[in-house]
Amino acid sequence: MTLQFSVEDERHRVSHPSKPKMNRFATMAAVVLLSVAGFYWIWRSAQPPVPSFVAKTGAPSARAEWHDGAWYWLEGAGTPAARVMRGDNSAPTVAVTASLITSYAIGPGKIATIAGIGNKWSISLANTAGGGSSTVWSGDREPRGLYFSDQRLYWLDQAPPAVPNADAFSPLAPSVRVMVMPMAVGAPTLVGSVMEIQGGQILGVKDGQITLTATRSGLQDVTTIYRIPIAGGVARRIAAETGQQQAVLSRDGVLYWTGPSREAAQPTRVVCVRRLGRDGRTEWLQDWLPYGGALYESGDSVYYVGGSSGIPGVWPIGGANPLPQPAKLPPGYTALAVGNGGILLQSESEKIPTLYRISL
Repeated sequence: MTLQFSVEDERHRVSHPSKPKMNRFATMAAVVLLSVAGFYWIWRSAQPPVPSFVAKTGAPSARAEWHDGAWYWLEGAGTPAARVMRGDNSAPTVAVTASLITSYAIGPGKIATIAGIGNKWSISLANTAGGGSSTVWSGDREPRGLYFSDQRLYWLDQAPPAVPNADAFSPLAPSVRVMVMPMAVGAPTLVGSVMEIQGGQILGVKDGQITLTATRSGLQDVTTIYRIPIAGGVARRIAAETGQQQAVLSRDGVLYWTGPSREAAQPTRVVCVRRLGRDGRTEWLQDWLPYGGALYESGDSVYYVGGSSGIPGVWPIGGANPLPQPAKLPPGYTALAVGNGGILLQSESEKIPTLYRISL
């Protein structure tokens, strides 16, 4: 019985190789495949993203923004051939064309534009679907900060000084007025004013408050941020920073703005980003960003784009690392704006200015 069992066992061993040996081969094959996949992922993540085509433009583009399913941008700002364009991965269309357009804003089915030079300025309204535009305001001082909210158009106007050449004394100097006009019909009315010389941007309307920026010049430029009730009342100053700074009000009402870096030897060339906390205190978020860029919101995040120093970067704001961590851009492209989960780029090498997009 013992001999018979040994022979059968040997036959079974020869005809059926051991499972541990087969398992070793399977494990080695899996390790090789995982290694190859890992190396490919590392290589692929190190490659710059491939941009996708958005539109060819007729001139260098400025003030690009994403709104209602399409990109909008301004071509030939301040020239007789100025126009606002619309593009959505097809041939771009002219949204508005008018001489000397300097800025615009997009609202529900409407485009508002500011145009003028010297002492002749106007604000016009047109449909986003095309067609003619109508002038809704005109004056001898440049308006700024167009903004749509709740079927109303807001902007910043400059009131003349009480005494000529009195800019150094605020009560007698020019002031900034907040104006509002219903989109359907009606005349502009005054919401309130702030004792600053020049209007900047209207950042948003939230919880019955208008948030805006204004600037004043002198020995040093200063950017200020105010809130003023929609129903009228006294404006409240939120922040003030030296230099020409930028700000954005997020959809959930959080205020972000840039300010001089306190760590840089040349604070006029480097900025940081601050935020107004829920408790009303200023929070410092990011530092060492190039001066002259702009803040954008996309999704639940805020981004800093570009800079007058010529650094064509995009930096997410926030996170554990206070030092800037730039998003990866393909070489040969400059970032214009952020929106809808992507970055709008402009090619630096093509003779005909062309816009592209990559995902964030």
